[in-house]
Amino acid sequence: MKGKFAPRYIGPYKIKKKIGDLAYELELLGHLSGVHPVFHVSQLRKCLRLPEDQISPKTVD
Repeated sequence: MKGKFAPRYIGPYKIKKKIGDLAYELELLGHLSGVHPVFHVSQLRKCLRLPEDQISPKTVD
């Protein structure tokens, strides 16, 4: 799905550890092993949904 109603975020993912004041290492799934697991806080969003409602990473291009 593209456009205004396309999903913008995938997750939620658990935080493994805090790195400094502005970065977090996330616990990513196996199929995301090519993605660097450390993210700046500006790239993260607070999870406002229940974990059962998460979007599958397979559907995100």
